[in-house]
Amino acid sequence: MKFSSKFDILNTIFFVLACVLFVFTCVILFITGEWVAWGIMVFILVMMIWLFFSISIILFDDKMSINIMFFKKNIKYSDIKEVLITRNIWSSFATSFRRIGIRTSDTRKVFKYVYISPDKEEVFLSMLKNKVSENVIFRNDIVKE
Repeated sequence: MKFSSKFDILNTIFFVLACVLFVFTCVILFITGEWVAWGIMVFILVMMIWLFFSISIILFDDKMSINIMFFKKNIKYSDIKEVLITRNIWSSFATSFRRIGIRTSDTRKVFKYVYISPDKEEVFLSMLKNKVSENVIFRNDIVKE
């Protein structure tokens, strides 16, 4: 099953403001005739929009695939050791502050967790629980409000 990434209002506001700034800069560069700089800025703007809307998480029978633009991260269910619901701000595949951290048995990684934010979090977690082994730890470090 395919899940899109969910968006927080703060992340969306930041993204919209960044796009407005880029569009404003593109207009100024277009008016002043700076064609090379204009082309670079338009390219960056298109890549930002593509980056923001291209994140998806796909659950297959034997693995999970996290796709962002033309990058793909595959995680085998047998490698998952812990699933953590958190609100940390580490850079990741997540577009929301409420994130799901997935720790694997891969010791070569720089970061301990891979963070994602699927749009239907409860459905995603229940499907993930059905696919991983019963030894996987599911934790929630968010204090109930």
